[in-house]
Amino acid sequence: MLGVKLDPARAITTGTAGIGVNVDGVTIDINGSNEIEVKIGGISDAQISATAAIELSKLAALDPNRVLFSNNTGVISDDESTAPNNRPNMVVDTVLFGPTTSSFVEKQYVDITLTNNQGSAIAVDPSTTFAFATYAGFEAKYYITDAGTPTIISIGKIIIACNSDASIAPLTYSYTDTANGVAAAANSGVVFTAVVNGSNIELRYTTTNTSTRTMRIDIDRFLR
Repeated sequence: MLGVKLDPARAITTGTAGIGVNVDGVTIDINGSNEIEVKIGGISDAQISATAAIELSKLAALDPNRVLFSNNTGVISDDESTAPNNRPNMVVDTVLFGPTTSSFVEKQYVDITLTNNQGSAIAVDPSTTFAFATYAGFEAKYYITDAGTPTIISIGKIIIACNSDASIAPLTYSYTDTANGVAAAANSGVVFTAVVNGSNIELRYTTTNTSTRTMRIDIDRFLR
């Protein structure tokens, strides 16, 4: 008669029915054919190694005409899901948009606070300063609101273009403003200028004495 000695610290046990294999029933179980298997749905993130480097070809195929975004619930998706609340979102600081990493438009969205009663021109924000040897200029859409009652709103566009040595760097901007109920009146008391500062072109501003302004700006920088 053959005797089997079992290690009590291992996964095999004995009982009245014989020798059995212990399974947790969560990750590993025994199916209806008395076979040990990985339980369906039993693999979670905790079981996957951080160095697994799973190949993209092993993931489910997605719509080739869409890109991946968050579906507004933290899940990556190529589907709009339930509109309008779960439309795909891409939330990034800066993104390069173009066919290659050497031919692109650099897009950036920034929230900025503009100081009230700023009599001398100062830089708007690091995002509105660019190296003229790298970029030919930028086009930006912006929205400005103040803290008054009622709030004064200005929506406009800024364009800066410059040659490679910045000897010519014109700025144009246009806007529609609700100051005093008159459209295109005063750009919410904000005046923009463009100046050369070292190797950069810098967007600067002054403000009149009303209140602190909040500026939201959507920038497209053009690579040379």
